[in-house]
Amino acid sequence: MKETFEDIKQAHRLIYQYIRGSHAYGLNVDTSDVDTGGVYITDNERLLGLRSNYCKQIADKKNDNVWYEVGRFLELLMNSNPNMLEALFIPDRCVIYKHPVMDIILENRHKFLTKRAFNALTSYGIDQINKARGLNKKIVNPIVGRKEPIDFCYTFRKQGTQPIKDWLDEHGLKQIYCGLNHLPNMDQMYGVYYDWGQHIHMEWKTAEEFAEYMTTLAGIHWVDDIIFNIDKDVYNKLAYEYGYDEMEDAKYNYQKYLKVYKEIIPKGYHGIVKEDGSSCYVHLDSIVKWDKPICWMSYNDDGFQSHCKQYKDYKDWEKNRNQVRYESSLEKNYDSKKIMHSARLIQMGIELAKTGEFNVDREKMGDRQFLLDIRNHKYEYDYLIDYCEKKKAEMDEAIKTCNLPEEIDKDFVNELLIRVRKVFDYEENR
Repeated sequence: MKETFEDIKQAHRLIYQYIRGSHAYGLNVDTSDVDTGGVYITDNERLLGLRSNYCKQIADKKNDNVWYEVGRFLELLMNSNPNMLEALFIPDRCVIYKHPVMDIILENRHKFLTKRAFNALTSYGIDQINKARGLNKKIVNPIVGRKEPIDFCYTFRKQGTQPIKDWLDEHGLKQIYCGLNHLPNMDQMYGVYYDWGQHIHMEWKTAEEFAEYMTTLAGIHWVDDIIFNIDKDVYNKLAYEYGYDEMEDAKYNYQKYLKVYKEIIPKGYHGIVKEDGSSCYVHLDSIVKWDKPICWMSYNDDGFQSHCKQYKDYKDWEKNRNQVRYESSLEKNYDSKKIMHSARLIQMGIELAKTGEFNVDREKMGDRQFLLDIRNHKYEYDYLIDYCEKKKAEMDEAIKTCNLPEEIDKDFVNELLIRVRKVFDYEENR
């Protein structure tokens, strides 16, 4: 059974709780949430048993509050996780609760500072820049709606291609009356067939409506092409009655179109995609024997699947975004908070390389106002990206003369964890 915050509190196994994030850095604003972190020690039954109930960490739905089991906490510290290092070096004003056993870890906190921290800080900082760039794309190019597979279908046009939707529109045709047949040995290539009978019977409810419409459209004779190319039996029957040559007499044409309506039979094709927009693939049909394609079509399924992923990511972001932050980002087209944290992380890396200290409180370090100015969109996006890249280059140079050890001593961490667990058990059981 998974543990909860309340379970840990009631069992008195919480050894450290602190305020993290913007409040710890001194970069919070009026709308900033108060995020907390914590460290707890699991009970021996969960630790020594089959471990099916061992819980490494617990968090609320938005990950605003996250607590780590002490073993997991030290494991992340061995990997120089920036959030865990932050927990070791937060200012005293952010400590909510501290069990005496936590001092064993805090007294050794500088031993967790190694050159591995630079990779973590850099990657995390660059990740924040990439996320800011990603938000920039979301703001500038919002995904208004989910596209359909037909939006990724193309046919030939002269020496290039044309969206199948445009091609059908130019020819006065509708995708719902199309039928597809996959071309063998040609990936994502299809023959497109047309259900002329269904088109005529669905678009005009009576033969008289159809005949009236056709005889009033001078120069439009596509029905004659339909008859000849699609249904030769109908063509031969009507040609015998009305003649093979196009007749100018409206009366005869009217009678011919009445016959067309009655004689041409729908084939029952189901369209390239569903009309309601719910399709996840193009639809194949059983093509009527001797039917001829109106064109050839390619379908980019990889492009459609990529769009669906981007659309889902966008909708998830739209649903969970901080609306205040989003609205403040609209004018400048970037997420200022993420770039602020990028600048902060890289500057902390420079300080760590030069002084061996991990400085969380930015007011103490004197760059709090500059970082808040970034958050308040005082600077342009391109300037900030250039600034972060230059600061990263400065950090890379500082690392070359850094005296920090390469790695954390695993034996030391193992002994530290054992000591913490033993002392906690002794304190709780005496």
